[in-house]
Amino acid sequence: MPDYAGKVAYITGSGSGIGRGLAMAFARGGAALALVDISPSSLEEVKAAAEEAGSPKVTIHVGDVTDNDRLAAIAGEVLDAHGEVHYLCANAGVGLAGIPFTKVTPEEVRWSLDVNTISVYETVRSLMPSMLAHGKPAYILCTASLAALVASPGWHIALYAAAKFGVAALSQGMRDEIGDRPIRVSTIYPGLTRTNIGANFLALRPAGGVTPDIPEGLAESEKTISPDQSAQIILAAAAAGVEDIFTHPDDAREMHQEYCDRIQKGIAGSSAVVARIRDHVTA
Repeated sequence: MPDYAGKVAYITGSGSGIGRGLAMAFARGGAALALVDISPSSLEEVKAAAEEAGSPKVTIHVGDVTDNDRLAAIAGEVLDAHGEVHYLCANAGVGLAGIPFTKVTPEEVRWSLDVNTISVYETVRSLMPSMLAHGKPAYILCTASLAALVASPGWHIALYAAAKFGVAALSQGMRDEIGDRPIRVSTIYPGLTRTNIGANFLALRPAGGVTPDIPEGLAESEKTISPDQSAQIILAAAAAGVEDIFTHPDDAREMHQEYCDRIQKGIAGSSAVVARIRDHVTA
C-alpha cells in the first residue's frame, strides 16, 4: 500500500461502498481525510474506523452533492481544516438499473444526472483552483462505471450509463486541459462491487418512481469484489500512473470489444452510404 503520510484525501460518498473503501485505504497509509456524505451516522462510523486505522486527522462534512452551494462551502471547510488537498475523489453516485427507459420519471433522470455527473464537475470545480495553486503533485479520481463503456442489453441501465458516460468524458477532457501541470486525472470504471448504490437509489430518489427489477447479471456473483478490494486496486493503479482504472479488466476487455464491434459496424455502414451519395449527388 502506498505511503500517504502528509497527504490529504477528500472523498465524496465516503459513508459506504467504494468511498468508504478508499477512506480506509488512505487511512491505513497515513493520510488525513476529509469525508463527505449525506449520512451523518455513516460519516461518524467511518471517521472512527479511519482514526483507528491510522489516519492522523479526519474531518467529516455532511452534505448533499446535488447542492452546489453546500459543495462550495465544504471546500472552504476542508481547506480551513487541512490547508490543501492532494487526492480529490469525486466518488458519490447512485444506481439506476432495472427500470425500463419509458418508466423512469423525469425527476429521477435529473436527479441521477445531478448525483452521478454534475456533482463530479462541481466537486472538482470547488477544489481544483487550490490544487493548482499549491503546485504539489495531486490526483483527481472520478468514479464512472463499466456502464460508461456499454449500456449492457437487458439490464435497463440506459440512463445510468448515460450519466457515467458523462463522467468518463468529463475526466478525459479535464486530463487534456490540465496538460503538464502536476495533477493527474484518473477515471475509475468499477465492475461488480458489494456496495449500497442500489439501496441508496431507492432510499434517496424522488418520490413516485416504480420498483426496479434488478437484472440477474447485477446480482451477487463470483465476480463481485468488496469495496476494500476495489479501493486497493484503484489506489495502486493511480500510484502507477494508470489513467483509466478498471477493477474488473477481463469484463472491461469484453465490453470494450463489444463497443468496438458496434462502432466498426456503424463506420462500415456509414461509409457505404457516404460513398453511394457521393456517387449520385453533385454539389
